[in-house]
Amino acid sequence: MFRTQVLCRGTHLKTRRINTELPIRIHYRINLDAHKSRLPLARIELFPDLGKSILTCFGITFVADGAAQSIWSNLKSTDDLDQRRMRNMAVAAIPLGIWYSAWFSFLDFHLKKAPFVSALIDTLFLPAVHAIFLIPFHIIHNNKVLNHNLSHSELISEIGSLWFLDWLIYFPLQILNFALVKSHFLKIVNVQFIDLLIDILASMVINDGLDPFTSVKNYLNSL
Repeated sequence: MFRTQVLCRGTHLKTRRINTELPIRIHYRINLDAHKSRLPLARIELFPDLGKSILTCFGITFVADGAAQSIWSNLKSTDDLDQRRMRNMAVAAIPLGIWYSAWFSFLDFHLKKAPFVSALIDTLFLPAVHAIFLIPFHIIHNNKVLNHNLSHSELISEIGSLWFLDWLIYFPLQILNFALVKSHFLKIVNVQFIDLLIDILASMVINDGLDPFTSVKNYLNSL
C-alpha cells in the first residue's frame, strides 16, 4: 500500500510516494531469519552424538550376545559362537542408538528432573524400548512377524522378563548415572555398560528361554 506525503520547502510543494508496507515486511523477515537460525540448534539438541550412540549400541550388543552364548553354552572357543545371531542382535540394536540419543537429550535439556525421577521415568518407558529392539530382531533372525507367527503373548512375556531385570539392575544404577554424570554422550556410554550386564541376561531370555522370575524365586528360596 502506498500513500502520498506532501513536503513543504519554502514556497515549493513536492510530493513523494511512501511504501507503508516496508516496515511490516522488514519486521517479518527479521523474525523469520531469527527463527531459521534457531532450527540447527534444535536439531543438534534433539540428536546429539547420534553416530556415536548408534555405534555404541551396535558394538556392546554384539559383545553382550557373544558373552551370553559363552556363559550359557560353556563355549571354549570363539569359533563356536553363533556369529549370525550376534550380528542380528547388533543390527536390531541400531534403533536403540537413535532412541537413546533423542531420549536422553529430552531428559537432560527439557525435562530436567531430579536423578531419581529421571531414572524412574526412563525405566517406566523401557517396555517400549524393548519392543523397538525385539520386533526387528525376531524379523531379522527368526523370520517372525508380530501377528503372523510371533504372538502378542510371546512378545509381552519377553518384554515382561526384560523389564523385571531392568528394575533389579538398570533402575538403581541409572539413578547414579543421572546424579553423577553430566555429559550427554557419557550417559549413553554408561547406559550401554549397564546394558552390557543386562544384555547378557536379556540374550539368554530371548534366545535360550531363561526365566528371571523363576531364577530369582529359586534363589530366594535357597537362602
